[in-house]
Amino acid sequence: MKKLLLRIAAFALDTLLVSLVALLLSYISFINPNLDDLNVAYDELALSEQAYQEFDDKLDEYLEDGVFSDEELADINNIYPDYSEVFADIEINTEIENADKEEITNAMSERHVEVYNSYAYRIQKYSVFGSIATLILTLLYFGVLQYILKGQTLFKRLFRLRVIDKDKNNKRVSLWRFIVRSIIINELVFILIDIITVLTLKESAYIGVNAWLYQIRYIYEMLMIIVLIIRDDQRGLHDLAVNTRVILLDKNGKEVEVNPIFADVSETKTEEVENINEPKEKGRKRKQREVVKAEKVDS
Repeated sequence: MKKLLLRIAAFALDTLLVSLVALLLSYISFINPNLDDLNVAYDELALSEQAYQEFDDKLDEYLEDGVFSDEELADINNIYPDYSEVFADIEINTEIENADKEEITNAMSERHVEVYNSYAYRIQKYSVFGSIATLILTLLYFGVLQYILKGQTLFKRLFRLRVIDKDKNNKRVSLWRFIVRSIIINELVFILIDIITVLTLKESAYIGVNAWLYQIRYIYEMLMIIVLIIRDDQRGLHDLAVNTRVILLDKNGKEVEVNPIFADVSETKTEEVENINEPKEKGRKRKQREVVKAEKVDS
């Protein structure tokens, strides 16, 4: 369990380091020519979310008397234009039934999702250079650097962890195996698909594909975690794919033997019982030898 927790901590810190460096690079204007558009999109999204919260509160006031006045509809069109289409068919000073009120509330929620997705699409489109930077840095850090450091990243070295060949401890893991390993564990295929789709698809198509991609990625992550936990050798899908394993080193650089996460309880108890009974068995045999010696002396 100790090794597993150290592996999780090292991976999280390594990923955080790569993400921070990629984020810093994406905020350098000559690296990311869309930086100004990205900042504008973020500001507009923040204002849109604030406007939605204000409008959501005001909507209760509008619906309280059961009718919309000319002034109220004018305010909606002028102050909250993103949601004006929801009220396009509302007649002035006409009483609204409870069922219509619920329909308006639901339409508002659906429209909010559409508005949010629209801004998210723009932000993702302007963040492509950041995604590319993350992709490249991840391959360099988890692939090339880990190969140069002979199976260690910065935080793996800090926690005395090392990636080695499963069958031959002294055999150095090749560069291509580290690259494939990093692609699998860091989910780089999903990042690449996202880059391609946001650059080639229109907004509605991208949002639909991204929703499916999110579900597939979630299942993939759960599978990664389950395999890592249930295996006694604590090898994940990335290790199985390239025939590697992660070892824990002592201060002298030698591998520390680690017990399986799910040890066989029955075997453990049997060993404990045998260890307890062993001194008793030795004592009994010693007494038998003493009795035999005493009988020989008497005879």
